[in-house]
Amino acid sequence: MKEAKKSKLCLAAKPHQKSKPVAPPFVTYRLSVPGKRLRPIIDAMANWAFQDMKAAARLKSKQAT
Repeated sequence: MKEAKKSKLCLAAKPHQKSKPVAPPFVTYRLSVPGKRLRPIIDAMANWAFQDMKAAARLKSKQAT
């Protein structure tokens, strides 16, 4: 996580940490403007992955019959 804090994709401000005592500690990060510009790319990659998983599942079910 240290790399994420140093990245230009995260805000320079200290990350917010939840006040609830949990193990391991839960930390959330907010993206900077350059990081937010990656959102369409990440969404496109996620959509591709989900479509690929669905296609693989259909192929597997066809092979099983």
